Amino acid sequence: MPSGMIVDAPQGYVEMCQRDATLCATPTAATPTEPPAQVLPASVAMAPAAPEASVFGPDGRAQLTPISWTPAVTPPSPPAAPMSAHADLAAPMTDPAKLEMLNRVNRFVNGAVAQRRDINVYGVEEYWRRSGAGLGASGDCKDIAVEKRLELIQQGFPPADLFYAIGFREDIGLHAVLIARTEAGDVVLDSRTPYVVSWSDAPYIWVKRQSREDPQVWALVNGPPQPVAPLRVAALDLNTGAAIAAAQTH
Repeated sequence: MPSGMIVDAPQGYVEMCQRDATLCATPTAATPTEPPAQVLPASVAMAPAAPEASVFGPDGRAQLTPISWTPAVTPPSPPAAPMSAHADLAAPMTDPAKLEMLNRVNRFVNGAVAQRRDINVYGVEEYWRRSGAGLGASGDCKDIAVEKRLELIQQGFPPADLFYAIGFREDIGLHAVLIARTEAGDVVLDSRTPYVVSWSDAPYIWVKRQSREDPQVWALVNGPPQPVAPLRVAALDLNTGAAIAAAQTH
């Protein structure tokens, strides 16, 4: 995934790093940890969860909207027995082992988190955190991306090969995903689908991405001009390369 002009990191990401720097650091070794207790700022008003029907189903989980693209990486068959998200793999991993891990973690976390909008849970448009996984776990696309990154690091995936990206789709607006670098190229772990695909095959107009070298640096995603105007919640100035992203990601 190409990088262009340096831009501001998402404000919610910056605030998460300020609350808990370990969620944004690039560790040299994986250290399994339990999800930390969530401490919300006093300005965040708690509101009852009420997922929106346009994106979320009656059970609060995101509806996997059918999309016209073919997975670039064929996901393995799901295991017959309940899967542990913290299985140890020998290092160094081969690329097939990496791809198998990415597919497994993507499916596991998507199925283990009840998807909720920040505005309905916290009363704010954007609040990045770790979702957790399992009973009581909830979060939106950003929180799920954070959880997937930490799950993969705990399983031995190289943390320097994981970074976040923000895309846009007209029906959902801005959307955060986790990107993993493999020998086959950069692939997308998406909260809206169980399939792990190449970033260039995912159905999004890419807005900006995190640097692999410095997690505090974000940049525009270079690429051919896209017919993006008018945008509902984001706008791209194709003449200057500036990106305006002032709405919640889903």
